[in-house]
Amino acid sequence: MKLYKVYIGKFEMKPKDDDDAGGNGCFVTITVEYEKLNLASPPAYKYLDFLESVVHDLGEALA
Repeated sequence: MKLYKVYIGKFEMKPKDDDDAGGNGCFVTITVEYEKLNLASPPAYKYLDFLESVVHDLGEALA
């Protein structure tokens, strides 16, 4: 079932400065742009939750 006309998930990673937790790791910003197919289409929260879990899993794997 198609729920959205447009769905774009973006990740932006910015390395932490030396002052931020010893400079290890990155800050991650997740941006989701979507347009509902119609008024009955739900908000894209479950997809945002999925993208958040991907970032978490990547962080665990790289740590």
